[in-house]
Amino acid sequence: SQGQAQLAGFSVILKFLPEGGALLFTFMILASLVAAGSAALAAVSSIGAIDVYRLLRPEARGREIILASRIAMLSVLAVGIAVALIPNIQLLYLILLVGAFRASHLVPTVLALFWPRVSAVPTFWGILLGMLVGVPLFVYGSIVKIPTISSFGSLVPILITLAFCVGGSLFQSA
Repeated sequence: SQGQAQLAGFSVILKFLPEGGALLFTFMILASLVAAGSAALAAVSSIGAIDVYRLLRPEARGREIILASRIAMLSVLAVGIAVALIPNIQLLYLILLVGAFRASHLVPTVLALFWPRVSAVPTFWGILLGMLVGVPLFVYGSIVKIPTISSFGSLVPILITLAFCVGGSLFQSA
């Protein structure tokens, strides 16, 4: 069954490690999840408050920025809880969903390493638009079980960020 296949890693750990080792392994997994989650929330807080909210309200200071960062964190938390509560969700889909988010970061990362003309503002909006278009495509393709649509959900963010990064940077330097 697919549900049992997703637990293969834990089954191996339980088989080859003593009970204490399996317990330590479980704590290690939980610690890594908490660390990754807190890093993601900190990043979203910063992006939400500084990059987005201050773009909309440049005069914002102090408590207003803190409130914007908390709202950004709560929004991501709500999305995470909604995804976790999807009935019969498979671990594979969650891993592929993260890949759809990461696809929007591929082009900006590579270009930032090798092309000094990359501009921050078009890159930011390219990443944001790539995620807003690509992730729903991926989710829809996964729900209706059409692999072509799911694949486009990972390819569209790459194309969008490429267009924004290259086009926006060339346009700003012109």
